[in-house]
Amino acid sequence: MILRSLTDWIERRRSLREYRAFNTTSGDAYAGFFDDQIGIARDSLDRGAHEKALQIWRLMHANYSYLTLTSEKAFRILIEVGHLNEAEIVVAEASKRFPRHRELYAALTAHIAYKAGDHPKALILCEQLRRRFPRSPNGYTIAADCHHDLGQTHEAENILRLGVNKAPNDLDLAARFARAASARLDWTAGLERWTKLWNHLAPTIACLGQAECLRQLGRFDEAETVLSDACERFPMNPWPFAEHADLATLTGHHESAVARWQILLNQFPGFDPAYPKAAAAMRTTGRDDDADHLLQVGMTRSPGDLAINLECARSADRRGDHGAAADRWATVIARFPDCTEALAHVRLANRNAGATS
Repeated sequence: MILRSLTDWIERRRSLREYRAFNTTSGDAYAGFFDDQIGIARDSLDRGAHEKALQIWRLMHANYSYLTLTSEKAFRILIEVGHLNEAEIVVAEASKRFPRHRELYAALTAHIAYKAGDHPKALILCEQLRRRFPRSPNGYTIAADCHHDLGQTHEAENILRLGVNKAPNDLDLAARFARAASARLDWTAGLERWTKLWNHLAPTIACLGQAECLRQLGRFDEAETVLSDACERFPMNPWPFAEHADLATLTGHHESAVARWQILLNQFPGFDPAYPKAAAAMRTTGRDDDADHLLQVGMTRSPGDLAINLECARSADRRGDHGAAADRWATVIARFPDCTEALAHVRLANRNAGATS
C-alpha cells in the first residue's frame, strides 16, 4: 500500500514538473488549464469535430499524463471519438500505473465494451463492478443502457432502482430513474420521482421533469407554478423559460406565449430552438411581419441551424413573397445541399418568381 501511494505521488509530481517546464503556475491553475482543454475537446466532440477532440486528448495525454489517466471525463473523449482499441490499451496501462483508481478503470472497461456493442460482456463487467463497488453509479447506468438497447426496459428500470437505493445522491442515476417512468407514460410515478429528485438535489432537470408530468396529468396551474419558480431560480438556463412559453401556448394564452418567447430571446439570443417557436406564437396572434423578421434574424445568427433556415424560407412562401422565397430556399440549399424539402421548393419558388416578374 505504501509503495502504491508513493508511485502515485511520484506520477503527480512528474506531471506537474512536465507542465512547469514550459509554464510557471500553481497546481490549481495547472488543473484548471487541463479542465479547460478537456472542456474544449468535449465541445468539439458535441459539434462533430472528432479529429480536433482526439488531437486535444492526445496532447493532454502526452503532456499531462497523471490528470489524463485518472480523469473519467478525459477518457470518455477517447471512447466517444470511437478509438476503442486505443482506449482499451490505455486503460490497461493506466490500471497498472495507478492501482488506487481501479474503480474508474473497471467502469471504463465496461463502458468500452458497451460502446463496442458487446452487451453481454458489458453486462458481466457491470455486475462485477457493482459487486466490488456497490456505490459506483456506472455499474448501474451502463447496465441500464445495455438493457435499453436490448429492448429490456423492465430490467433497465430495475437496475436503476437498485442504483438509486445504493447511491441516492447521484444526480444522473436519479434523473435516469425518473425519466424511465416518464418514458413508459407513468406520469404519476414520474412526478413522484422528479419531485423527490428536486427535494434532494434541486437541479434544473428535475423541475422540467416535474412540469412535463404535471402537464400530462392536466395539472396546468401546478406546472405554471413550477416553471415560474424555475425561471427565478435558474435565470442563466434557457430551458425553464422555453418550457414556460410552451405551456402558455398549450393552455391557449398566446399573448403570454409571445411575451415569454421575447423575454427568452432577449436573455438568450443564441438559443436556436426559440426562433421557430416564437415565430409560430407571433403568427397565432396575427404578427406575421414580426414573425418573418424574427426568423430572418435567426437565419443570420445561426446559419448552421436547419430548423431556423427552413422556417425562414417557409415564412416567405406563406407570405406569397416569391422573390424572397427563392432567395431563401437557395440559401438553404447552399447551406444544406442534401435537404430534400429545399430542393423541391427552390424549383417551385423560382417558377413562381418568374411568373410574377
